[in-house]
Amino acid sequence: MGLFSDLLNKLAELSNDKHAKVNTKGFDALTEIFLTAADMNDIVRQREVLCSSSAEMAFMRTANLTLNANLTMLYKGMCKLYARMVPITVRPDVDPQSLLEIIQAGAEIALKLVELDNIIAKDP
Repeated sequence: MGLFSDLLNKLAELSNDKHAKVNTKGFDALTEIFLTAADMNDIVRQREVLCSSSAEMAFMRTANLTLNANLTMLYKGMCKLYARMVPITVRPDVDPQSLLEIIQAGAEIALKLVELDNIIAKDP
């Protein structure tokens, strides 16, 4: 969870910087979403914050305002990966195959968060 929280905090910082530069593109809402999710100490709670309907609307709004469809695509991909991890992490009996799935989904989430960081950073 430390890696995800670190990445989410970095995304919050970047989004806040973007908001200061272009305050009409919705980066303030993304900042709050990333900060709230970074404070969550488990995958289930992070997913509840990041993939809620209000978070999805905020990402779609920012994608529309920045004319960047990749933002929505990456966001939806990230939520699908979180969805894959949640049922696995709440089970008390985790078999070796499930552990591999957790590791793979976790690595893919980390990459999606880095890609989101890159997309936000590139926005003019």
